[in-house]
Amino acid sequence: HLCFTCCMHGRGRLRAVVVRSPFARIASYFQAQWVGRNTKLYSRWGDFQHFVNYVSRLFSDTDAYETGILPANLGPTDFGLDFTDDDLTFTRSIAEWIRAAFKEQPPKDMMIYAVHQEHLHDELQELSLALCKEHGYCEGLPAFSLAESQVETTTWKATWADLTVQSQVL
Repeated sequence: HLCFTCCMHGRGRLRAVVVRSPFARIASYFQAQWVGRNTKLYSRWGDFQHFVNYVSRLFSDTDAYETGILPANLGPTDFGLDFTDDDLTFTRSIAEWIRAAFKEQPPKDMMIYAVHQEHLHDELQELSLALCKEHGYCEGLPAFSLAESQVETTTWKATWADLTVQSQVL
């Protein structure tokens, strides 16, 4: 049944979220919003490691991702001059999004299934089995379309090969 009250609060529902790898998310965002932009000082793929470093420092050295407020100064870098509130929003981790969604009324013993885009086929099958077992919905799931990455393979390899980038993203 799909009554408003049940759906509004998610009662009797299996909660699931489709997520991407942290590296895929941040590389995709950098490409879409920074690469080739004349309004950005750091707008080349060669600047990606600096972007990741700045995001990592925002996460570890400030409360910006919890408060949604960019710090006035994060040290001896002008990288933050280009970083906007939108950048803060879209570089936020999935864990932060989920925590923020339930800040007002934290759920008791709630399970959220993470379906990883990189393993979509297998994990959707696991989700389907959980729906059947936990809620008696055994009809299978509808088809799920997936957008392909717009980042070229050579760019992926070059940016991901940097161990500093790997450690800061993961």
